[in-house]
Amino acid sequence: MTKYFNFYGSASRQEYWAVMVIMFAGLIVLSTVFSLIMLSGSSGLVIGSLLMIALGVASIWLQFAVSARRCRDAMINPWWSLALLVPYVNLAVLIVFGVLPPKGEPEGLVS
Repeated sequence: MTKYFNFYGSASRQEYWAVMVIMFAGLIVLSTVFSLIMLSGSSGLVIGSLLMIALGVASIWLQFAVSARRCRDAMINPWWSLALLVPYVNLAVLIVFGVLPPKGEPEGLVS
């Protein structure tokens, strides 16, 4: 599990997409649960808010870590991961990172 929050090394396309899909599915489920906790009263509001903040920080860290490792695998500068912060551009960048060929693999269709 610590490998996914680490910025060192590289990530294959399969690993990248697996982490992104599981992360987004988990975000939907956990944010729904935390929202229900927030509706339970004043103490639930505080606890739910803190849980939402922790979830947000963890998911942003995970997304940047896996994207930086994927950039390294595709032989582009890992700083391109910061493009995920730009609204509307982030979805295109997320898809591009996922389809870039890894280093050593020829660009083009494999027959």
